[in-house]
Amino acid sequence: KQKLREAIASGSVEAVLGEAGTASSLSTKYARDVSPAPECITFKGKNFVHTSCSNETLIDKFVLSKGGEVRSSTVQATDYLIIGNDIDHKTTKISRAEDLNAQGKSIVAMTEEEFWTLAQKQQ
Repeated sequence: KQKLREAIASGSVEAVLGEAGTASSLSTKYARDVSPAPECITFKGKNFVHTSCSNETLIDKFVLSKGGEVRSSTVQATDYLIIGNDIDHKTTKISRAEDLNAQGKSIVAMTEEEFWTLAQKQQ
């Protein structure tokens, strides 16, 4: 955990990637139900919500360190929804993101592994 904290403090995600795990087929399916797979990620001025992620505290610290905001509860004017790898059902947050996209909003969903991979590319 200390190595992860140091990675967050330095702005590096390489150590965190090893902890992200492999995206389960359900979390990937739910993410693709909400949006196509993102090719990049932007932090400054963007809002993030996560659901059932194994590294939620690390995600929050990393997003904040890069100028993003974390919304802890309801998906509203959120730009990104990070879906954890241990999910076994469609959560309220996922359903809300689908509803918002159906209304013309632009909610981008990704798995926790996709988040860390895109964060590394952004550096």
